[in-house]
Amino acid sequence: FYINMTEHLYDRDNPKSNLRYKGTGIEGLFYGVPNINERAEMIARAVAKESDGDLTKFVMQSQKPRDVAQKWRTLKNIARFFKNPVGYAYWKMRPLHKQNRVRAIWVILAAQLYFSFVAWIGTKNKKESMMAFWMHSIGETSKEQGLPLDAKPFPADRHKNYLRYSNFHQKLRNKRTSMIWTSWW
Repeated sequence: FYINMTEHLYDRDNPKSNLRYKGTGIEGLFYGVPNINERAEMIARAVAKESDGDLTKFVMQSQKPRDVAQKWRTLKNIARFFKNPVGYAYWKMRPLHKQNRVRAIWVILAAQLYFSFVAWIGTKNKKESMMAFWMHSIGETSKEQGLPLDAKPFPADRHKNYLRYSNFHQKLRNKRTSMIWTSWW
């Protein structure tokens, strides 16, 4: 038992029924065709004939048919984009290119400008985070890692732990272990 999803739009048994969908051509106008003006005139004549020249009557009488495919159209477009991004962009831009509304070179230049800006931002953020990490590792504060709010100790300046043997004033003195974690600098 198979039910056609678009069967609710039509009354196939009675051709003069009001349930039967009568297309006037206003549903879709094909842009880019050479006889677009003649097509538009034929559509206007069909609409005027159906509504006796009163467009308000046509608007009030006409109901948009239910688009069953609209439910999954966004998901399908996303899947098509991830399957082939360049091909998806090409087929979406092709009608605009044919109508001389958008040129491919401007899209390529805009994409290059955008991606170079994104790469510059990423590089700048990476450089700043590595500088902050280095400053933290040598015991200094930075914009990202300021003073600690809890009791976690700062990394100590290890250069003071290894003194030269020629420094006779500190050679024989015992090292204080509390100075390792004290932020005395």
